[in-house]
Amino acid sequence: MERSLASFKQDRDRFVLFAFAGADILIELDTRGRICFASGAIAALGKRAADLDRMPFMALIDEGDQDRGRALLGDIRKGLHKTSGVLDFESADGPSLPVRVSGYRIPEMNDHCFLALTCVEAPAAPETTAAAMSVEGFTARAVDALRTAAGEGQDIGLTLVQLGDLGGLRARSGVDEVRAFSDEILLQLAAKSLAGGTATAIGTDKYGLLHDGNADLEAFGEAIAEKSRAIDPSGEGIEVSAASLRLAGHELSETDAVRALVYTMSQFALSDDSLGIASLRQAYESMLDDAAGRVESFRRLLRDGNFRVAYQPVVSLAGGGVHHYEAQVRFTDAAAESSPFTLISFAEDIGLIAEFDRAMCQRVATTVMAADTDMLPVAITLSGRSIVNPAQFAALRDTLRRFEGLSGRILLKVTETFAIKDLPAATAALGALRDDGHLLCLDHFGVGAANLDYLRSFPVQFVKLDGSYIRGLLTTPKSQTFLRAMVELCRSMKVKTVAEPVSNEETARLLLQLGVDLGQGHHFGKPDFSVPSLVGT
Repeated sequence: MERSLASFKQDRDRFVLFAFAGADILIELDTRGRICFASGAIAALGKRAADLDRMPFMALIDEGDQDRGRALLGDIRKGLHKTSGVLDFESADGPSLPVRVSGYRIPEMNDHCFLALTCVEAPAAPETTAAAMSVEGFTARAVDALRTAAGEGQDIGLTLVQLGDLGGLRARSGVDEVRAFSDEILLQLAAKSLAGGTATAIGTDKYGLLHDGNADLEAFGEAIAEKSRAIDPSGEGIEVSAASLRLAGHELSETDAVRALVYTMSQFALSDDSLGIASLRQAYESMLDDAAGRVESFRRLLRDGNFRVAYQPVVSLAGGGVHHYEAQVRFTDAAAESSPFTLISFAEDIGLIAEFDRAMCQRVATTVMAADTDMLPVAITLSGRSIVNPAQFAALRDTLRRFEGLSGRILLKVTETFAIKDLPAATAALGALRDDGHLLCLDHFGVGAANLDYLRSFPVQFVKLDGSYIRGLLTTPKSQTFLRAMVELCRSMKVKTVAEPVSNEETARLLLQLGVDLGQGHHFGKPDFSVPSLVGT
């Protein structure tokens, strides 16, 4: 019996869901292999969505992998089944990007192919090497080294190294030669660093190291440049810039000083590559001063409790009643940024977000316990960092457990602003919070490659759908397709869905038709500092 068009559409929608939830990028190809739709983390390919419109898909594939790419697309076009393989994609700067490509062809959908792209991480080197060191690993080692150096009265410096046209050198010398060149740089930096373990790569062409402030690193940049000329058939090589910064002048603990350093290094990774060495030093001295000042300001904000909490209703779309409230921070310190998002993002980047999460839990729990016993549940947003670090999670859980009778009245909403790689640890932590009686929600569902893994692993009762789908709901039919598929998956797992922002009645009605359970937005009520409004009726 021939399958109906509705059945094929159901297969297409199901693929869209699983491809999107488990992949970084979703691409639709027409019968000529040109891209007619693309969504997701397109920037990972060094492109914008507009760049991909009508582009031949094969133009994204590295020249050396074109044959395998054509063979994979040929397999996908042969029939209605899932086919996958890893291909090397071109990169504007740096080595080729390995990407897992999975796909279907659905004849009844105009013979279009649907491809799900997932960036594949390069295999990690042993943890002892500078190249493999995580931010957390570098921070821990740097704190220990800085503490030891301070105890001995040693002057400490930070040097940032920036390579020139590494992509051009790779084209002239070959991938293997440049990879060996980069490894050698790291080994030399590690040898010059404090305790031999406080040097790290920052992206593909930038490095940073902590070192004795009296160390002579002037000749180091020229040695790197000379080595690049030696491996370059043209003899051109690359330019090398280095900026050394002194770390004195800030009243910070060793831990906060390193946090400021790591934040400065992350900004260095995003900086303008055209800076010369004089500008480089001036820019990063200013950047480090700014980071240190912001750490001091954030510490003061936490110590003095200079923030308020507003509460916004989250409403049942079917019944219209308030289901719970979401707690939202508002900063009162005149020195703090006017945007809560900006300051929270900084706390996330600098490594202070877990301390803020505990302060927020303390403030909201105090309010909840002081309110009427019929008060509706309140949702508090937590960073994924607060649950994956054992010490920070233990402190968070201890904060919540100090309030007897709080369980069931707090909904903890986990937001993934960085990838949670240790799923078993995160699952165990969330399981412990659920055992304590707290409701759990996964935030920003529908973006990122790991969403499906999170939903499958985490013991959550709610997911909050990413706002990008809600904002495009009335104007973008594909948003409705994605949303319907995600809602059906959540319902099959007995997980309720929350949509925000809901700004008008038309959006609210459509969300209800698509099966969404709860809505949040100015259509139902703005954030309010008034605590009595939290009490259920």
